[in-house]
Amino acid sequence: MQSGKYEYQTEFVRKWIVQGRQEGRQEGRQEGRQEGLQEGEVEALFEVLDARGLEVDAESRQQILACKDLVQLKEWIRKAVTIQSVHELFTPRPGSKLLDKADP
Repeated sequence: MQSGKYEYQTEFVRKWIVQGRQEGRQEGRQEGRQEGLQEGEVEALFEVLDARGLEVDAESRQQILACKDLVQLKEWIRKAVTIQSVHELFTPRPGSKLLDKADP
């Protein structure tokens, strides 16, 4: 048995293989950007809470880390500037653009 890479014989198949690889790479980059943005927002939120001297309990920390919604994270960062306790992050504000989620 011969080992190595199989070479597709037709141009048609080669074209679709190349296109599939390119689309896969593009999707991977997009997912990586999304994850990077999410991680950055989470880090920013923890920085604001820390700068304000607000202690984050384990349950709140888990809820924040589990959130993948960038809009929700941005809303929490805005709220973090004025709240008196971390638990207020998860309490909906009247007139908020977004209903805060108890379970991200």
